[in-house]
Formats: sequence, C-alpha cells, structure tokens
Amino acid sequence: MGSIKFQNESDMKQADVKKLSEHIIQVSGLDKNLSGFGVYKGNKLLGDYSGYIYLYRSLKNNVYQYSNDGSFYTPPIIPEPSLTEVQEAKISEIRDMQQTLIKNGCNVELSDGTTERFTLTTEDQLSLNSLSVKTLEGEMQIIPWHQADESVPCRFYSKEDMKKITDTCMMFVTYHVTYFRDLRIYVRSLLNVDDINSISYGDTLPESYQSPVLKMLMTQLGGVA
Repeated sequence: MGSIKFQNESDMKQADVKKLSEHIIQVSGLDKNLSGFGVYKGNKLLGDYSGYIYLYRSLKNNVYQYSNDGSFYTPPIIPEPSLTEVQEAKISEIRDMQQTLIKNGCNVELSDGTTERFTLTTEDQLSLNSLSVKTLEGEMQIIPWHQADESVPCRFYSKEDMKKITDTCMMFVTYHVTYFRDLRIYVRSLLNVDDINSISYGDTLPESYQSPVLKMLMTQLGGVA
C-alpha cells in the first residue's frame, strides 16, 4: 500500500501499486484515472508515472493496469477444439457414466421373490466369477456374499440364488460393455460438433450402429438395461 496522487487531482490517495513490466503498471483500490500519477512517501516523490495515461487492462474490484506506450491488453485466442478432440471428450464422458453405472450394480430377483441390489466394482466382478466357478464345480452348496446396502451384513445364498446373482450381474456388465463400444463407434462417426455434444449415455443407437451382440442383449433384457 502506498500514497499516490493523480495528475488531475490534488489529494493523496492510498492504493496498491505494482509495476508489471517496463510499460505496464497496476493500481488497485481506486477508480480509473488516465491522467498519470506519482507515488509518494510523505511529500517525497518515489516514482513518476505521469506517462502512464493509457488503459491497458481493466480487472475486477477496481484493479486497473496502465501503459505508457499506448499498448492495450489483447485476450489470447483460444483455438476451437478439433473434431477428434470433441469426439474423444464425449467418449471420456460416456466411459465415466458407464463405469459408474456398472459399479453401482443392478437388482436381482431371488428365488423367494425378493429383490436385492448388488454392486459390481472390479473386485466384486472378480469375486463373483470365482464364486460362480466354485458353485458350478460343486465345491460350495451355500455361498457367502453381500448386497449393495452397506448396513446389511453378508449372508449365505443358495446355489440357485447365487446362479441368479452371477447370471444377472454378468449380463448387466456385458450389456454395458457392449453398448459403450457401439456408442463409441457411433460418436466417432459423427462429423458435427453439436451432434456429438448432444449425445448422452443411454441414448438409443441408430440400428445400423447396433451390433448383433447388442441387439441380442437388448432382446434378452427387454430393452436398455
């Protein structure tokens, strides 16, 4: 903070003054004034900025940058993203949505008619695959597993219910992996940025971009999972 006096004013005023370069100086805390000024300590002139009479840049909160050579701030030109960059940004967005949906898991109707939800993190999927193999090989008659609700402890499931859980969950994962791959191909086929930006995960794909696997899964699942 220092004392400054503008050329067209008689009073000293307090302001933050910072020299940014040979030709640019910044004054904070005072209204804009293009008359030039001096920086003082008491009555002693510490800096003569009487030539800084051009507005270089105006910032928020009464911050002004002045120049002594008539130069002014030109915002940098930010290039528009390329078509490929827009496509890949959209693909990253839909990949994140796919991963979130898979991790959140799916509902499974058990043999007693109740429905439970099971998460499908990578660890969950690996464990389910392992349990499925052991169940098929007859190593286990009742299988310990857990539903998505973290307030509910693990419990034992029958072989029948474990098969329902693994079959439903793996179908769910397979659907989303397949749908994402087909959607990615579709996104990369689009040549209009607005069309690409309008895509959302879960949109129905044009039939020509629905792979035979996706069509089969949609038939089995009764539409989009």
